[in-house]
Amino acid sequence: MAARCIEASTSAVDVDGFVPVRNLLEHFQASIEFRPLLVEAMLCEKLGEAIAPPRTRWHLLIDGDKHPVDSRAVGGESCAMPLSDRLRNTIAHELAHTLAFRTTDSGQELMLLYSKGKQVSRVDEVAEIERRTEELSPLLLVADSSIAQAFRLDLDRLHIDDLTRARAKFGVSRYILVSRLDLQARFGDTRIALRPSLSNVGIGVGKWGADGIPSLLGMPMYLNFDRAIAPKFFHWAYREKQLDFYSITSDPNFVLNGGASLETTLIAKAGTPRNPESTKMKVNISVEKRARKIGGTFFVLVSSDGEL
Repeated sequence: MAARCIEASTSAVDVDGFVPVRNLLEHFQASIEFRPLLVEAMLCEKLGEAIAPPRTRWHLLIDGDKHPVDSRAVGGESCAMPLSDRLRNTIAHELAHTLAFRTTDSGQELMLLYSKGKQVSRVDEVAEIERRTEELSPLLLVADSSIAQAFRLDLDRLHIDDLTRARAKFGVSRYILVSRLDLQARFGDTRIALRPSLSNVGIGVGKWGADGIPSLLGMPMYLNFDRAIAPKFFHWAYREKQLDFYSITSDPNFVLNGGASLETTLIAKAGTPRNPESTKMKVNISVEKRARKIGGTFFVLVSSDGEL
């Protein structure tokens, strides 16, 4: 399924490295309709035997109240005028659902891989489908060539501005971009993850809490350090789902502690998830400049030259 997503984004990407959803719809032979709905849906229509070979056309229904746009906006979408990142992800998510089906003589058959004899409730079954589908949408929205273009070979060191520019160019959320980078090491052209700018770095998403305290979220994360040894606070955030930044650094000049600097440097305990304090490393933490808004998110970039 991941390979088919990469194939789709490769087919749909334009010269700017942007994946318009109209191109994805064409690749999946899908139409789109905006109407009042409680949830989004995919409908399938099996075309007649007169069409050789027989195939399925998909109809995507989107909540027009939640996403007040029309088909003209979809048709005219570009890097300069993208649809909202939320709508783009919703469309990609629904299209990814079609990959879980295969065409049989009797229609569409849902493919699920469960161990023999394992009893799975309908609720768990649906949750598993949703989880796996959500993991695939970043592969549809960002092509391999887009990642290669944004994080080019001659870029020696990653800067926080590289992430914000890539996000704007791709028309995706921070969550989707970080998830897509994490998937790069496993699917598609995995050599891209070996590039200097994507090596010895950790990328995450920060969020302002209701109490005004900023946290590093446990997911998504992109970790690519030598020997898989990463700062302990990444492992901690993953385990606890999120980690307050005051647990990471107390630097009063750092913007997340009330200062003005968007960067800070510290000596951090580091290691693997099983042994997170086996060593230490000097790290530089930089964050995206964003207004302090409850629920607001921002990129977190951590770089290191290695263990001490």
